[in-house]
Amino acid sequence: MAFGFRKSRLSWSKQLRLMEHFVAGTTARTAAELAGVNPKTAAFYFHSLHQIIVLAEDKNHINGIENFWNQAKRHLRRFNGVPKENFPLFLRECEWRFNTPNPKLNA
Repeated sequence: MAFGFRKSRLSWSKQLRLMEHFVAGTTARTAAELAGVNPKTAAFYFHSLHQIIVLAEDKNHINGIENFWNQAKRHLRRFNGVPKENFPLFLRECEWRFNTPNPKLNA
């Protein structure tokens, strides 16, 4: 699963911060304040993320994507928040857990 946008002027850390807020359901204006970006930039970024999800509907059923995010949120909730520098690692672990439902069978 690759994240980020081609030629984005936002730093990778700000992109990750905005993605965290998008997944959490925060409004773009609030996410902009918390991430330290322009509200119009956050709104555009949220719109772009939404378009990616809609476009993925053609290739993958949207329920699969929603299922991933629900599972990821459920897993991340255990930690009561994660440090932003470690968020990509936690997200990769969620991706692995989603794609490997029974890790004991693979061992």
